[in-house]
Formats: sequence, structure tokens, C-alpha cells
Amino acid sequence: KTVRDTVEGRGERWVVTVLGRGVGGGCVEVVEREGEKRGFDVAGVKVLSDREVYRCVELVLETRRKEYVTLGSVAVDENEIRGAVHGHLAPEGMDVVVQRETAYRRYKRLAVFDLDSTLIQHETIDEIAKFAGKEKEVAAITVRAMNGELDFRQALAERLAMLRGVEKSLLDELVKHISYTPGARRIVRALRTLGCKTAVCSGGFSFLTNHVAADLYLDHAYSNELEIDQDQRMTGKTLGPVVDASKKLAVLRELRDSLYVPAELTLAVGDGSNDLPMLKEAGLGVAFNAKPSVQKAAPFKLNSPSLDAVLYLMGLSDADIDFLELAQSPDERFS
Repeated sequence: KTVRDTVEGRGERWVVTVLGRGVGGGCVEVVEREGEKRGFDVAGVKVLSDREVYRCVELVLETRRKEYVTLGSVAVDENEIRGAVHGHLAPEGMDVVVQRETAYRRYKRLAVFDLDSTLIQHETIDEIAKFAGKEKEVAAITVRAMNGELDFRQALAERLAMLRGVEKSLLDELVKHISYTPGARRIVRALRTLGCKTAVCSGGFSFLTNHVAADLYLDHAYSNELEIDQDQRMTGKTLGPVVDASKKLAVLRELRDSLYVPAELTLAVGDGSNDLPMLKEAGLGVAFNAKPSVQKAAPFKLNSPSLDAVLYLMGLSDADIDFLELAQSPDERFS
């Protein structure tokens, strides 16, 4: 057979990734059964992760029709497949991600991450407020802003006004106390080893974003710049354009175009409503441990204790990720 004959002999292919603590044989049976109802056969099953606290299995579904399928033709609605499988597995605390099975799924060339509650475990402005003794007031506004209940710019201005007069030395001290999300360093190392360009784009502040970008060897960093007065205190304002939802979307597009990367080869990860335009624009846009309203609106969602679980959606197993992470030398040789 020629290569074309082989392709023409296959039906349309989709990959269903099931993730969660209770993933096992029962999940495979659910996917097989629901696929069967919609004219699919299971063409392959692969266990990507068998950690005690979090497991992941990937199933490739193939339609029974035998005709040549172009990249743009979609005979089956992915939402129908996802909805059917998710209805059975969601009550068990599992996530279900359904994607077209193409090379584009596996080889991302640009990854853009949110900072707060994504690469790090904190909301930066809430941490500043905690140091300044105004945590309760500021955090209440943060929650509403991240849920999309408040305009981001308005919410940012209100919270910063509460923090006017905070000393710059407090910000320097805060940098020393940040905690990365488990798996953050691991996912960045793996992507960089694959030659993927990486960026952080945050509605937070440059004093922390730049530190994280340097520490993780990210290629690009975008965030808001705090205005500091001559007494080395916060004025309660920012300098330059505000990094909001529209700016995040613009950054993704600008980086994609400047690097000549097709949209399908981009990855975006975030947790807030201000990340949604960016997530919807990316080839793989993942709402990571996001607010309920964001999970509902995002293309894909993932609730995991570790950020590197995003790599499972690209078909990478724990063994693959281990290999890619170890391929980086101590000085992060591709920086």
C-alpha cells in the first residue's frame, strides 16, 4: 500500500483523554460504549499516567466510514462525544478532553501561561494586600473579578487604590515567598526541550512576573508595571497599558505571528475570566483549576494538582515528560 492508500483506509480519528484520581478500566468501557453508539471503534488505548493521586488514559476513536478525511472536515461534533462521556465520568471527579487526532495536537510551538494561580499558587495583588494588612477587602474584589463579575480594569484600579503607600521593600520581600504550582517548572522544561517558545502574560505585576520568567527560563514576559514614587512607595497606579483580557489575546496573536506559528500549534493556560479570549484563540486553550464560570466557557478544562498534566493533552506520558525534563542541563542550555 502507498501512504495515501493507508490514509484513505482510515476513518476520522479523535482522541479522548480522561484524567482524574479514579481513572481505570471502567472509564475505558464508558468511552468504548459511547463511541460505539456514534459509529466509532477504539483504535488504541494508552496509559499516560498511573500516579496514585492522579491518573490519565488516552483513547483513540476512529469512525467506521472508510473515506479520505481532510483536516478541515468534521463529521462528528466533538462536544457531542465529550458531553456523552463526561456525563458518566464527571460525577466521579474526572475531566474529559476530546480533540481531533492530528500531528497539530502533539507538537506545540508556542505556549502562553497566566501567572497567578497558574504558574504560581498565589494571586499577586492579594499577597501584597496580605503584607499590607488589607487582605480581606482586596481578596473579595479579586474573586469577583476572576469570575467575570467585575470589569478587570475597574477591579484593578480599586484594589491598587487600597494599596497606595505600600513600600517597595515589601514587594522585594514578597518575591522570596512565592510558591510555584506543582509541575510548573517541569512543564516549562519539557516544552523548551521540544523547541516550544514560552511566555507568561499576567494581569499581575512585573516585579514578580519578571522574576518568574527569569527563574523558569521563559522566553517572554508581559504584565503591569507598578508606579513607585520618590519615597519608594506604591502610588496606587500603574504605568503604561493595562494587561487585561484584550491585551492577553493581542500578545498571543503577536507572538504567534512573529514566530510564524500556525494557530493550531499554540497552547494557552490560565484560570481567570480575563484569560478566556486567549484560551479560545489558542489551538489548545486550557482552563486550569479555574473558576466554575471560566471552566464552563473555556474550550478545555483541567482540574489537576499538577500543571504538567496539561502535557497529557498533547499525548505525552510520564515517561516522555521525565525524558524531556532530564534533557535540560542545570544551566537550562536552551536559554
